[in-house]
Amino acid sequence: RLGSYFGVTSGVLVVRTGADAPFTLQDGDVILSIDGRTPSSAQHAARILRSYQPGEKLKLRVQRDRRAIDVETTAPGTSRAPR
Repeated sequence: RLGSYFGVTSGVLVVRTGADAPFTLQDGDVILSIDGRTPSSAQHAARILRSYQPGEKLKLRVQRDRRAIDVETTAPGTSRAPR
C-alpha cells in the first residue's frame, strides 16, 4: 500500500537520511535504481552504494514528490590519489 502512496510499484524507501545525508538523498525518496542497477531491498541498496569509491560519481533514479528524477551525486568520503 505504501507503493501507491508514493506512486511506485517497486523501489527502496529512504525513511531517514540523517543530518549529513550522503548521496543527496532526502527523507521519503524511493530509490528506483543506482546507475541502472535495481535494488531489491534496503540491504541490497546499501551494498550497491558501499561499492563506490569515495569521490566516485554515480546516478540515482529516485521517486521524489511523486515524480521520477535522476540525481547525479558523488560517493561520500575523501578520494585518495594513487601513490
